Amino acid sequence: MKNNSVVTVLGQHSPSARAVAYFRSSSQVGHEHAISSQQDHVRQWAEEHGIEIIHEFCDIGPSGPDTKELPALRVMLDEWVKPRSDFELVLCVDANRLGRCVSGDFAEQPSEVVHQHRKRLIYTSTNEPQPR
Repeated sequence: MKNNSVVTVLGQHSPSARAVAYFRSSSQVGHEHAISSQQDHVRQWAEEHGIEIIHEFCDIGPSGPDTKELPALRVMLDEWVKPRSDFELVLCVDANRLGRCVSGDFAEQPSEVVHQHRKRLIYTSTNEPQPR
């Protein structure tokens, strides 16, 4: 099964903080609804908290340790989280979007990469930063 990934750039305004957002649907069937629900939730949360989402990353496909199945996550970590300092937050609707990515060709858990590069990971469904 071929994996699809989508990257979206969003508009600019005067935020209190800047963020990137990550969305994932684990199934090809019904992924449009799953992704749009996540986007609606995270975008609304960000707006309510005065946060500007400057980039969105989306993977559609099975979860697992192989980053070949999650190319948008790899791009987010390698090309945004690690080298950039123009945003502070990584938003994700819940731990299931990132939490299943262990071992395989990830040297570290994605959540640890976020923390190590001085970004805060916020699961918007719980409205709290995740502890290190």
